[in-house]
Amino acid sequence: MTALSRMRHRLPGIERPVFVIAPPRSGSTLLFESLLQFEELTGLSHREAEPVWWWTLPYARRRDLSDAVMLAELNRLRRSELRALLYAFAVAGDSRTWPGRIGSLLRAGTIRYVDKTISNCFHLDVIASMFPDATFIYLIREPRANIASMIDGWPELKRFGKEALTPYIPPAGSSVPHWTFPAPPGWRSVLDRPLPEICAWSWQQHVQAMMDFRDRQGGGIVVRYEDLVTHPLETTDKLAQELDLRITDRVKAYVQNPPLSRTTISPPSPRKWKDSHGQEIAEVLPLIRPTVASLGYDI
Repeated sequence: MTALSRMRHRLPGIERPVFVIAPPRSGSTLLFESLLQFEELTGLSHREAEPVWWWTLPYARRRDLSDAVMLAELNRLRRSELRALLYAFAVAGDSRTWPGRIGSLLRAGTIRYVDKTISNCFHLDVIASMFPDATFIYLIREPRANIASMIDGWPELKRFGKEALTPYIPPAGSSVPHWTFPAPPGWRSVLDRPLPEICAWSWQQHVQAMMDFRDRQGGGIVVRYEDLVTHPLETTDKLAQELDLRITDRVKAYVQNPPLSRTTISPPSPRKWKDSHGQEIAEVLPLIRPTVASLGYDI
């Protein structure tokens, strides 16, 4: 049996995966990097799986120019390809040479994959069909702070932007030169709105998509970013019990004193959203108040 045949024979080797589902700028990187400290979990270190999705289903072949992927768009072969690519990137993505990557694939067995790709908010039915044994963690954050962070992150095209969508933005009539963060269905219909309103709309679309899925599926774990920050060990311990993970000294040390996330724009502060965008947030809150209330935030 050739090396390539052995790779095909062993792929994909994912069981009981964990998917962190969250809107942009909600603290998902902190949660994901904390989960990576568990010995039982393997993920795409320091990056999201978005390239895997668009390698399989590029924008140019999409009927709806957005980040939403419907079940009907992926036949069984495409879903198997996605599973295999997620597995391959998770176990071999950090190897710098092709021999190293192939060696990692041949040595690796079944893994518990962990993922926090933000655009997964719009892939959820496909993920559930590919991984019936998956556990979903729904991360939410105080909406005013979340939306303010999205406003701050919007200019960061290279870090968070969707360069592939820029050609589809009209040269006139748009308040933004590019789109940042995953593009919900209907994103082009809000291009003429002020940036704070665009961010509030985008946040609402992400949250609504993930909570609608949760209501349909039942189960899953809801985590508040505020609990993760103020009670890290207690919150992580509850997650470990839910996910059947073992808390080690490494996990405890990390969650109690984590480094600044790689996606941090500026150090976190409880008043940051108010000091930077307080008035803008106050103006957009009426547009999203029902969604805010559904999350249990009284603001």
